[in-house]
Amino acid sequence: MTKLLFDKQHLQDWVNAAEGIEERFGIDKAMGYLIGEIFYNSVFVHTAVIQEVPDGKCCEQK
Repeated sequence: MTKLLFDKQHLQDWVNAAEGIEERFGIDKAMGYLIGEIFYNSVFVHTAVIQEVPDGKCCEQK
């Protein structure tokens, strides 16, 4: 099971923003915003985690 990287408040804020975008610009723009925010933040979190791992330890093969 995948661990949720964002708290419920972040998700609610993104949904609220997407609903406003949908009202003004349509569903395509709202979905683009929502997917983009989640992707950007996932990459940011992943990059931060990788930077904390000592060299060579993040990708070792078993």
